[in-house]
Amino acid sequence: MNYDDKKLIFGKDEHLQGKRIKLNSSKSLKVKRNYEGSLVVNRYDYAKKSNHQYNDIVKLTYKSSSGGFMKANLNYITKEDKAKQCFSSEKEDIDLDKENLEKAKNKFSRYLEDEKVFFKLVLSPEYKGTNLKKHTKEVIRYIEGVQQQKLIWFASEHKDTDDPHIHIIIRGIDQEGEEVRFSKELIKNGIRNFAKKDIERKYGQMSTFKLLRKMESQLDKDNISKIDRQIEYKIKKSGTSLLNGYINYYPKNEIEDERLKYLGKYGLTKPFFYNDKKGYKLKSNFIKELKIIQERANSIEETKKKKLERGKK
Repeated sequence: MNYDDKKLIFGKDEHLQGKRIKLNSSKSLKVKRNYEGSLVVNRYDYAKKSNHQYNDIVKLTYKSSSGGFMKANLNYITKEDKAKQCFSSEKEDIDLDKENLEKAKNKFSRYLEDEKVFFKLVLSPEYKGTNLKKHTKEVIRYIEGVQQQKLIWFASEHKDTDDPHIHIIIRGIDQEGEEVRFSKELIKNGIRNFAKKDIERKYGQMSTFKLLRKMESQLDKDNISKIDRQIEYKIKKSGTSLLNGYINYYPKNEIEDERLKYLGKYGLTKPFFYNDKKGYKLKSNFIKELKIIQERANSIEETKKKKLERGKK
């Protein structure tokens, strides 16, 4: 893609039309209206002069402490082919050899009276160079500060995907024997906002130019991309209605258009035109189907690795 002749879509804010925008530089850029009616400036110029906060995908869920669920989750996050390093509220570094790891897991998963649930927290920062151990400790420290509790937790950094991420299990009883309960605000916004700010404080921001390059590198990926998540968010926000399992979606820019075109390879989209405006019939469960495609691809890759390892022996 040639950045010099591409445009950054601003939306349809009438007050911007014909005005010039100053972007931390003596040079200002004129906002124009494109053929679709959206307001744009030269994307290459804009990209060099603006920044974006790195994202940090945060997932916090809870499970019942009964029925061996915790031990099963602990075994999953510490699997040999997944775990890169493990550490906890009780131990700075946990040796990954089988005997020591088993001792650490048994100690962590000990019976705690009155515990009803445990929590699963996943952090996946967009910045690839993130020190996940330090980042995790900062996030835990933030949660403890909000809760005014010292938590019991176990973390395992994973190496099984290209995206850096870490799994943390938090016990439902704190170090003083008190019940742990998280507010909806903490789950929905608090942890997520703090995690993003921690990345920004340590590593700065991402330039728009770098962001566009990253998004364009995801156009033909057979997994869930940042573009897909943005489309999903826009659909939820707009409250678009379903028709036979499909949503009529009009791409907001060239990147979305290219991605939706690619998803047609899996039957997830069908292009259409309405009043000369291009749109796509998008499967309402396209994220779920992409996840299945991704898991299938990971399974095939895993089988190939095992065959190679057997061949070396």
